Amino acid sequence: MTCKLSPHHQSLYDAGDEQRKLCHDWLVSVMSESSEKTRTKGELCAEAIERFRTSKSAFERAWITAIEETGNHHWFKPVWRPRKHAGVREFPRNRSNGIEHKEAER
Repeated sequence: MTCKLSPHHQSLYDAGDEQRKLCHDWLVSVMSESSEKTRTKGELCAEAIERFRTSKSAFERAWITAIEETGNHHWFKPVWRPRKHAGVREFPRNRSNGIEHKEAER
């Protein structure tokens, strides 16, 4: 037994489904362009939400189906990014260096 949606709800469902399909097609093109993962999932999600006005859950569905369709399963793995450091921290110097110890041993 299937539910019948009101015309208004059906139009909303259809619009959302169309946006998800656009997002899926875009992800397939991004994933097919490179054999390496060049952008993070978060970056692509933010762009998809802005570009296609899709929900995060719709993006997640499109993400999984795009990976399966392209066969690029490495997109499931995160992109390695170097950590951002606030600055170089210098370690305090030891006041007793090797020369002092050698002189003390004499």
